[in-house]
Amino acid sequence: MGWFQHMSVLDMVVYLPKQSGGLGRLKEATPLWLPMVRLSHPLKVSILYFLAELLYKTRKEETADPAMFDFVHHALLVLEETPQLRTYALWFLLHYLAQMGLMPAHETQLLQELNAHTPYHFDASLAPALACLNAPMPPQQVPLPPALRSDLLEALPRLISEHTTHFEEIRSLSILRDIM
Repeated sequence: MGWFQHMSVLDMVVYLPKQSGGLGRLKEATPLWLPMVRLSHPLKVSILYFLAELLYKTRKEETADPAMFDFVHHALLVLEETPQLRTYALWFLLHYLAQMGLMPAHETQLLQELNAHTPYHFDASLAPALACLNAPMPPQQVPLPPALRSDLLEALPRLISEHTTHFEEIRSLSILRDIM
């Protein structure tokens, strides 16, 4: 039962039902990554629950998306190895926007979209910090005051919600914001 937690990555052989609405049958499962075994830091666990809720509320497709799976799997491995956690959630959100095809070509365009679709106002001076967060790995230090980091953490999911149907409030966001 411990393998079937939020965000566990399993290699499974499943037999799907012939009719929609029926239950499938699980033949075998092998863990590739188990979050609670590896993540003992409370902030990492909070980030993990935030990611699980974000993905649950934004990914409704029933078809396979290998590129998205590879991205999420890589992001989980990065979370496991990241020593500086204050920037990880923002790093993930920016890369998630890119994976969804919603990331503008330049950081100033992203700021314009955030200003247009969220109640926050971000000025152009934030563009270098966004460029730093958009690096292949989460940066150790980003020149962001805590209040601005919190506003971005709230605004980026709102931007995703503008492009996603049936998006609901992400409840774990308030917990993550408080811990960060």
